[in-house]
Amino acid sequence: MCKDEKISQDPLVQVFNGTALKLHCSHPSPAANENVFWYRQFPNHGPRFLVQSYKGSKSMEEPRGALIVADDRKSSILSITRVTLEDSALYFRWVWCKEEKVMQDSQVVTFDGKELNLYCSHPSAAASETVFWYRQFPNQGPHFLISNYKGRKLMKDPKGALIVAEDRKSSILSISRVVLEDSAVYFCALSDTVLHSGAPTVQEAFLPSSG
Repeated sequence: MCKDEKISQDPLVQVFNGTALKLHCSHPSPAANENVFWYRQFPNHGPRFLVQSYKGSKSMEEPRGALIVADDRKSSILSITRVTLEDSALYFRWVWCKEEKVMQDSQVVTFDGKELNLYCSHPSAAASETVFWYRQFPNQGPHFLISNYKGRKLMKDPKGALIVAEDRKSSILSISRVVLEDSAVYFCALSDTVLHSGAPTVQEAFLPSSG
């Protein structure tokens, strides 16, 4: 989380297989327009979006449970109805920093079947920071796509690659052959750990419909 954000969670929670799990998070100074996002991260994987809510209770399908945000929005509980061994992971609420460290073009228009290259500039990337790219469809939270420290790394879905410059001051998310369903908001972020994220900037990719 950002250094100026006052968010606290229990560092470790242990439960038994088949029992309910409740994860508590305190965020006493939420912005008026800020939703609460929760993520899960398995070892050697990027963070995966679970659920988001502004206030009140919202059901979650995978894993089955709910996110409950207090009426004053100063705390939230991620509740998993029945945990299994496969649910062992790092869970957290992600807060984006306000510091501007990355820049992207605001909109890119391409056509079905063409290659798509999305550019991100991050000239002040720290030596410990990795480049993360995400995709966000309408009415959904951001979904992790790929991360890389330097060089070229292949991406399976969508098929393509993330190329981070040798000086690590810029990166390109390349999608080999886009389809209409790839229309979304794409953004990059810098992170030295899953709980210390750089400011994201968004880039919308639109594919005109043939109809």
